[in-house]
Amino acid sequence: MGAPGRLIVNRYRLVRALGQGRAGTVWEGHDTLLDRPVAAKEVVPPPGLGLKGRAEFIRRITLTANAATRVANRNLVAVYDVAEDDERLWVIMELLPSRSLAAIVANDGPLPPERVAAIGRRVLDALSAAHAAGLVHGDVRPANVLIGYEGRVALADLGVPVTDGEPPYRAPEGARSGPAADLWALGATLFTAAVGTPPVVEDGVSADELARAPEALRPVLSGLLATDPAARLRAAQADAMLAELVPPEEPAAPVSRKRGRATRPGEPGEDARPGALAIPGAAGASGAVGGPRRRRGVLVAAVAGGVVLAGALGGFALLRSTGASQAAPAAVASGRPSPEVTVAATPTPTPSPTAPARLPLKWYRPGTGWEAAVPKGWKRTDHTDHQEWSAPDGSGHLRISVIDWGGQDPLIVLQDAESNLSASVKSYRKIRMERIEFKDAKAAEWEARWKASGLRPYPWSVKNTVYRELRRVIWTGKTTTILTWVTPEAKWAELRPTMRAVLRLYRVPEGDLLPAPRTP
Repeated sequence: MGAPGRLIVNRYRLVRALGQGRAGTVWEGHDTLLDRPVAAKEVVPPPGLGLKGRAEFIRRITLTANAATRVANRNLVAVYDVAEDDERLWVIMELLPSRSLAAIVANDGPLPPERVAAIGRRVLDALSAAHAAGLVHGDVRPANVLIGYEGRVALADLGVPVTDGEPPYRAPEGARSGPAADLWALGATLFTAAVGTPPVVEDGVSADELARAPEALRPVLSGLLATDPAARLRAAQADAMLAELVPPEEPAAPVSRKRGRATRPGEPGEDARPGALAIPGAAGASGAVGGPRRRRGVLVAAVAGGVVLAGALGGFALLRSTGASQAAPAAVASGRPSPEVTVAATPTPTPSPTAPARLPLKWYRPGTGWEAAVPKGWKRTDHTDHQEWSAPDGSGHLRISVIDWGGQDPLIVLQDAESNLSASVKSYRKIRMERIEFKDAKAAEWEARWKASGLRPYPWSVKNTVYRELRRVIWTGKTTTILTWVTPEAKWAELRPTMRAVLRLYRVPEGDLLPAPRTP
């Protein structure tokens, strides 16, 4: 039986239970060998199997889960390991910060056809990878389709065939009869996403039942939900039909942008002007972090719900914007910083109204290696996979996610995020998406303008309000940082200097890159 603190096969330490389903209990865990967060599923055999049936069950799960570890696809939740400990079977998987499609539909209602189509194409990609490896998922349903907070769509539970599917997501010929059965289940899943309730299945799905779905989706749903597996759409056919429903990208507006090396903390950037603050020693007063390196991020699966991030806060240094052309150097003592260190500056005249003054900033150091200068006075909210700061009047929002993602191109991360955002808002317009320079890391930026719809892509977004968003993804080879800045379009120019300062001063987790030279 799982319990917090228990060590599975002398490697995976259980942190806390996240939820329980038909396949067993899912735990947040930590891989002590590779120092990374994981999800550990304690697989419970169905009751009444007997000794022989239980042994066969464990053998089958072990075989399929081991096969799943060899399937690599971004749209599949990765399976890392399968192990038996104290006569209990455990499947170790990727821990993905997300909400399930089932939860999204239950809380937000049916999704628009274009968003359903975008999600369907991702799940089809995952199923195609599994089928190419000789695996049938056998349990495709909304609860197993995860939508990452940063836009990723991933199909969970590959290799954990505990039951023969769940009505109405089980194909008439059986959930594990072959790849066509997974496509039936996908059709029922997309029907649920578009309508809000599962299809009624009585000797197949009737024409009257299909009529409940949006007209644009009926042809592909009819093809996926064909009773005869031989008449059912193939994956490539379904993907082509769904692709027609995903809105094409709008051409980006012309943008004049100077490119060059990334500005180091403390150097003048785009917001440099008379009065811009120079930060002496932007690495902060804390110096090197002593002791073993802490886990970089707390990743919790969506089934856990909201959790306050557990992490000791380091010191803060307040950064004051002044009108002086040169700031006086701060007096910094060696050793551990005090909770607040104020940067002294020479009094200066008020900045001109034509040059918006950036807001005062303060250092935020969560104790996990990364550092950010954030607007002073903005309210911080801790989530399971990110921290968010919001202006008191709702005029600006900053979100920072630092997670252990390996090998993912930042541009692909942004393209996935764009696909999901554009399908859930109105009047979407991409301004730019491009690679940028950031020290020795891979990085990309995406800027877009959109109008909030009733789907509320962010909890605080107001319906019919036009927003401007900038998202920067930085991949160091060890971690991925996602910095998101959103303001109403009317506030963008006013808050832009603050945004540029926040982006310029952000420092990736210590040790991920060679340290940048300190500004004298």
